[in-house]
Amino acid sequence: MPGRRLLACYLILVPALALQWRFNRNSCVLNNLESLMRSGRWRDPGNLEEGAWLATLAKNTLGLHPTPMQMDVFLYSVLTLLWGLGLTHFLRT
Repeated sequence: MPGRRLLACYLILVPALALQWRFNRNSCVLNNLESLMRSGRWRDPGNLEEGAWLATLAKNTLGLHPTPMQMDVFLYSVLTLLWGLGLTHFLRT
């Protein structure tokens, strides 16, 4: 990603994304908005992918059945790695 301003935005947005996920009970706001538009409810119990999109993807494509704790560890590890790489690049430019 070129430019220090874009990298600075990235370094702010990645932790903001993780915080949003954490405070929204492991559900993405985009999933909530989709549920709101489709069912009129912010959280739709009938939407199996709400808060579990990646777990659903792992199940359907790889046949894996990760626990919520395994998904949290995986997701936050990937976010931490990507944020760290962005920080390293930011400090080098």
